[in-house]
Amino acid sequence: MSHLSRDIETALALLPEHRKKSKRSFVLTLDDILDDYRLGLELNANAFDLCMHAYRFHHPFEAFWAQFRSKSVKPKEIRDLMLMGFAALLSRNQAPVEAVVDTFVNTTKKVFGAHTAGLTNAFLREVARSRDRLRAQLSAHPEEMLGPVLAARWDRPIARSTETLAAAMGRALLVRPPATIGALGIDGAWSEMKSAHFLRQEEPRIAIDFSSVGFVRWLVPQLKGRPLGRVLDACAAPGGKIIAFALQPELRDVMASTELYATEAKFKRLTRLEQNLAKMSVRAKTALHSWGEGSPPPPALAEPFDLILADLPCTGLGTLASKPDLLLEDPAELLSSVANLQVNILRDLVGRVAPGGSLAVSLCSNDPEELERVTVELGRLLPDKKLEFWTFCGDNEGRTSQWMAAWLVRL
Repeated sequence: MSHLSRDIETALALLPEHRKKSKRSFVLTLDDILDDYRLGLELNANAFDLCMHAYRFHHPFEAFWAQFRSKSVKPKEIRDLMLMGFAALLSRNQAPVEAVVDTFVNTTKKVFGAHTAGLTNAFLREVARSRDRLRAQLSAHPEEMLGPVLAARWDRPIARSTETLAAAMGRALLVRPPATIGALGIDGAWSEMKSAHFLRQEEPRIAIDFSSVGFVRWLVPQLKGRPLGRVLDACAAPGGKIIAFALQPELRDVMASTELYATEAKFKRLTRLEQNLAKMSVRAKTALHSWGEGSPPPPALAEPFDLILADLPCTGLGTLASKPDLLLEDPAELLSSVANLQVNILRDLVGRVAPGGSLAVSLCSNDPEELERVTVELGRLLPDKKLEFWTFCGDNEGRTSQWMAAWLVRL
């Protein structure tokens, strides 16, 4: 299994202890680092899978490791390899257990030296012996995938469900993601494609999560009869929502006379937005601008808009399946880091909606406190307006495990 050994070495650099060795990797999100790896074609599907599942199984690993060994290990980075092996044994069914353990032990010798192989061997063989019990335990108590802090925070029932939010989110982390990419075609249709087919595509397509498509499909019917002369996507990158909106068949005639605008606060993300707009032949005027930070917008953005889309900066806690490194963060600190910016953006944008226009706000979050804060702020800013609320709680057909929330206000 030499290919597995190579992929283990590639994935190691992306894991927590290894990232601490690099100031840049420690500051960047995992998503940003993965983008760099993809651009350099340094990350294949197997290495990506090893990395993502290591983060997903971080909390069960910590609990198991604490029972296995109370002393610290040197070098600390060897914990990343133990974590990856733990996750591989619990998440993979096809590869023979003995072969997986042997490959991780041999990789340990190569990367950390022969003197470290005994500990790796002993730990992973204990994991292998306990695999059925661990799987059964996590199946019965999926909230353990979240760790104690997040599990306690989300220990509340979901509407129209017998599960708690913690159990539902934990269970989503136990489901192996589909080996496909969600893709939006130039005809506005969404489909699932194998990665190889997506990369070799002849027709223009962009990768987009089904939750974003679901948001647009919820929004468009509610805008029937509303003015759409000027439309702004205020937090637009990478462009999925504004592109899906522009390509909706129901809006095809309207779009001919609609002026589309899209802004982004970071140059790198603006570049990606512009590339996707060009790829999908969606004509929109773009600008680098940070809403909610007190600076006046460019002249083209000064006039009111008939519709503003605002996918606010948020904790991202609805995206744990695709951004499992968030499991290592304190949810209260995540919320604290974006709460004021969310409020400031809303205050900035509310005054830029034309009379008779609409404001559509969205978050890639399911955190009850975060959703409540946005609801309260919108109600405070627009006390005499009705709020339409929508949530996307994963997908029963397996197309996505991402959660999303949105509000629509008609002025």
